[in-house]
Amino acid sequence: MDDKIGGTTQILPDVPGILLVSASLGLLSVPFLLVFPFYLLIYLENREKDKKLPTYPIISHFFKTICFFYVVAPILCVTFLLGYLGNVSSIGSILSLMFSFTIAFLFIFVQVQHVLVCFLSIQRFLLYFLPDKENILEMGQKGMGRLIKILYPVVFLFNIITLVLYLCFLSIYEDDEVLGKIYMV
Repeated sequence: MDDKIGGTTQILPDVPGILLVSASLGLLSVPFLLVFPFYLLIYLENREKDKKLPTYPIISHFFKTICFFYVVAPILCVTFLLGYLGNVSSIGSILSLMFSFTIAFLFIFVQVQHVLVCFLSIQRFLLYFLPDKENILEMGQKGMGRLIKILYPVVFLFNIITLVLYLCFLSIYEDDEVLGKIYMV
């Protein structure tokens, strides 16, 4: 990471890049930290009312995952900055591994959140336009809880299968550009 410039060792080779990353993280953290207390207050205020809703398991799951994200996001930023600035290879490897696993988990985490939001919106849409089918469309709290528990392994397996297919096609097709467009990497 050290660059020789004119016979001297440069400690921080990319100061503008470091400043840009630090400024970006700083600007993003302000609304990040300002919004959460209001979300927490509103959730706690409405929790007793929400417990009666059939969608409460999803609302509760969203709350827990958002709290988890608010814990993980700063840790992720710190590990990224330490990995970017760190010169010790063993610590850098550990940080890189932690960063990779966290990103992989967040990738699955976000996909599950999207599926749940999509499911809720479709369900609510159908309930609004087909009110006579409410008994068929409502899953209840136990059904929603099962849906959440099933979604994580299903999404994980889907991503593993997609990755295996990507690697198989990568060995068959040498044109990385086409595969990159298909798999968005």
